[in-house]
Amino acid sequence: MATYEKTVRDHRTGRKCARCGGALHDSIVNFGEDLPAQALENAFQNAKKADLCLVLGSSLTVTPANEIPEVAGRNKKAKLVICNLQTTPLDKLSSSRIFSKTDDLMIRVMEKLQIPIPTFILRRRLSVEVATVSGTPQLKIGGVDEDGTPVTFVQSVRIEGNRRVLRTEPFIFSFRDGLEPGTDLKIDLEFMGHYREPNLEIIQEYQRENEGLALYLLEYDPYTGAWSTNKQNDVIDIVNANECIDLTDDTTILSDELSNVTG
Repeated sequence: MATYEKTVRDHRTGRKCARCGGALHDSIVNFGEDLPAQALENAFQNAKKADLCLVLGSSLTVTPANEIPEVAGRNKKAKLVICNLQTTPLDKLSSSRIFSKTDDLMIRVMEKLQIPIPTFILRRRLSVEVATVSGTPQLKIGGVDEDGTPVTFVQSVRIEGNRRVLRTEPFIFSFRDGLEPGTDLKIDLEFMGHYREPNLEIIQEYQRENEGLALYLLEYDPYTGAWSTNKQNDVIDIVNANECIDLTDDTTILSDELSNVTG
């Protein structure tokens, strides 16, 4: 927990980096803060070039972001489509005005375009390292990013038969009484819960001759509430199964389908 008095411009999270010990900062733009200057400039430039600007679920009342779709709305060669349950100040500039939930609209648009919506799957990487330190078996557990950088997503770790519950990184268990080869270590993981993910138990077999790093690829489906695991002996890269869709040439099609859906 943070020990300092936070202000709107203080982005420290109160946590430390598992690798360097430095303070972790969030990337949120709070009310009262300026948007990144270069990103904002790029947005305005792109709005000037856009053939279609689609606004989803915005009241269009917060400056300067609300001025971006206005650029497209005042361009006679462009179309502005607004989807929001309440009225907005730019409604009169819109080519199509849709009073709907954004999810409901986009599901129908994607059906019209015959583009499947990929199922969201939460993917995590968990490293489990077994080593002998000064004659004592040790188990080190932690989350890792694709490049091997430590990442925090585990709240606590418990091992069956061990009274200790570790709530502070790094999660290191020492077995001073030793471990018999072939022992199954049942590891109970409690997550931060940002996706309401339940606890997960993984089993790591202890073999002294096979000490080293194992990587578990964890996948959580929030729709079914189920975890799936895949153990790898070596750290590997995961390619997201979701396909990227190029809509560069489909601006006119998207605009027509929006009209069909709402008409």
